Amino acid sequence: MRRRGFGLKNVILVILALLLAILITYVLMTYVLPVGALGRWKTTVMYGLVLLFSGILTFVFTWIFNRRR
Repeated sequence: MRRRGFGLKNVILVILALLLAILITYVLMTYVLPVGALGRWKTTVMYGLVLLFSGILTFVFTWIFNRRR
């Protein structure tokens, strides 16, 4: 019988992926990308990168966690 609910493991994985995505985006925006050339699109690019990386990392973390079971 399946359990209902989201589960604490999944919440921890999503929070970990989000924090890691924010860290990666901060490093990219600070040291790698030419932020001055983006102008007023800087925050839009930053939010887009956070969403992209958090989605990818959530997928990777859940795939690794479910593979080990």
